[in-house]
Formats: sequence, C-alpha cells, structure tokens
Amino acid sequence: MRAACRSGLAMVLMVVLLWVSTAPAHAAVRIASWNLKHLGWNHDKDLEAVAQVIQRFDFVALQEVMKPAAAKALATRVSQRSGEPWGVVVSHTLGDNHYKESYAFLWRKSAVTNDGGTTVYLDPGNHFAREPLSSQFTVTVDGK
Repeated sequence: MRAACRSGLAMVLMVVLLWVSTAPAHAAVRIASWNLKHLGWNHDKDLEAVAQVIQRFDFVALQEVMKPAAAKALATRVSQRSGEPWGVVVSHTLGDNHYKESYAFLWRKSAVTNDGGTTVYLDPGNHFAREPLSSQFTVTVDGK
C-alpha cells in the first residue's frame, strides 16, 4: 500500500513539475483599484492629475463613477497622456433610488486584453446595494 501511495505521489509530483516547467511565461502587470469619489458629478477633479497616476498602471478598476461618460473621457485622457491606447468598459448606473453609481475598468491595450463577458452580477433577491461588475481579461505577453 505504501509503495502504491509513493508511486501515486511521485506521479502527481511529476505532473506538477511538468505543468510548471511548460507553463508560459507571463508578463508582470500593475493593477490598481481606485474610488474616484463622484467622478462626473462635479468639475473640481483634476483629470490630468488622475490620468498621470493611472498611466503608471496597466489595469485599473474604478468605483463611484457617477456618469459613465466621465470614465470614457478619463480613458481618452490617459491615452493622450501616455501616448498609448487604453480600453474602457463601464457598467450602467447601479443602486437604489437614493444613490446610484457605475463601475469601470480601464486597461493599457498593449498589456491587457479584454476577452469579453462583461456583466453585472444578477441579484434577483436584491441582496446588494450595488451589484458588482465583472469582465474577463488576459495579460498580453510580448504584445500578443
């Protein structure tokens, strides 16, 4: 029994080592999450300063986007400032009658690819004040 156990353990170890040794190399990406506190409600945000910070990352999740157009404008500003194209997806406004906001993802297109599947979590029981946004992304290795 012990020999079979050792043999099975050796097989598992060999499979794990084989998987690790053949796994593709992944590029490092810099990820951030930022609550921009009422982006789009007021005009006192220095979008140039916000874009300066965001361009240091490859992928950024944003909260408290009050107007989806504001996230799109921010992605345009980051693209202009960084000299690279940036992608953006924004949810519709979420929440109850008293408070609604959107969520957004911004990403450097040379580092990250949006594979789609962007959706807001379905909450038929209304358990969440604002349902989360999800999407599938892939890290781009060597621009591919």
